[in-house]
Amino acid sequence: MSVDDQALPPQLTEPVLLRLGLTGLPSLDLEGLSAVYGSWCTRVPFENTRKMHALRTGAAGPLPGIRADDFLEHWLLHGTGGTC
Repeated sequence: MSVDDQALPPQLTEPVLLRLGLTGLPSLDLEGLSAVYGSWCTRVPFENTRKMHALRTGAAGPLPGIRADDFLEHWLLHGTGGTC
């Protein structure tokens, strides 16, 4: 997998930053990382609802939230979180 395959889709960047309470792209240093991590810890729930639902219903494919774009789209739409 290349770095481009792992990059957050551009259409998600601004909504995610806004939901995290950040006013722009964080700096690429410890200060920026601390800002993102602090916002993440207070705004993204720690739960496994989507994964448990998939396991209980026998849904095929990878568990929900494995890909960053899937996780973030559902967080933005429904407020669902993740386990790690």
